[in-house]
Amino acid sequence: MSLDPGTLALLSLAASAGSAVIQYQSQANAADAQEQANNIAREQIQKEELLARSNAERQRQAQREADTAEANQYALEAQRSRAALAAMLGEFGGGNTGERRLATIGVQQGQDLATIQSNADRKQSELSLNENAQITSIRNKTSALPMVSQPSLAGTALSIAGSGIQYADRMNKINNPKSTSIYRATE
Repeated sequence: MSLDPGTLALLSLAASAGSAVIQYQSQANAADAQEQANNIAREQIQKEELLARSNAERQRQAQREADTAEANQYALEAQRSRAALAAMLGEFGGGNTGERRLATIGVQQGQDLATIQSNADRKQSELSLNENAQITSIRNKTSALPMVSQPSLAGTALSIAGSGIQYADRMNKINNPKSTSIYRATE
């Protein structure tokens, strides 16, 4: 069976238009699937961030408790030490030297407690910096997700229009064999 050139041109037009529509739909489906995958990834990233924040808060709380225990233990030992010195001074009659020694120990213990507090503050700052770095790293995963671009409906329409122009050109050649193209001016 042989088809006439006009029918072949029409079939070519239909095939090109159908191909353009199928390609558009395929690209749209792929974009929708990627968007869905990105949404699932974003949800996982948000869960990861919440978990990281929760863990960081637990670490800060544990560190605060350890620092408080250290300060309390030191204060208790300092109190015992001052009490022992005061008792010893009381037994030997005290005096200016004993009073100066008690004052010096009090100053030293105050400085030690200030150092303990400073170290605790530094540790809390380090934990906060670590948390911020971890959160930034987690959030960077969101920006690394693939971009989703929907196919161009205008591009598909132009592809179909181009097929239509090719069809018109073929039909013109079939109907007017002397003409070479519809793009050229006729004589």
